[in-house]
Amino acid sequence: MSTEDVKSFLYSWLGKKKKGVPEYSVKPAGGKNRQRFLCHLSVPGYEYQACGNSTNKKDAQANAARDFLQVGSGGRTDGCNVL
Repeated sequence: MSTEDVKSFLYSWLGKKKKGVPEYSVKPAGGKNRQRFLCHLSVPGYEYQACGNSTNKKDAQANAARDFLQVGSGGRTDGCNVL
């Protein structure tokens, strides 16, 4: 699933469940030579806070959305594992 597809799917999935919209918090991580972005995603009504990281903000958000969907569909529940 592409970056935009996973985020769109998450919005649609949450809309069908009437759970609101995801809230993304993106922060830079790492040094200047190896810049990365860490994204935390939370959704009202869910305890789990998903995480994603990448070399750009857009992919970090998509990775966090994938993480949330894995948990939302009965996948892993071990929380944020950041490199």
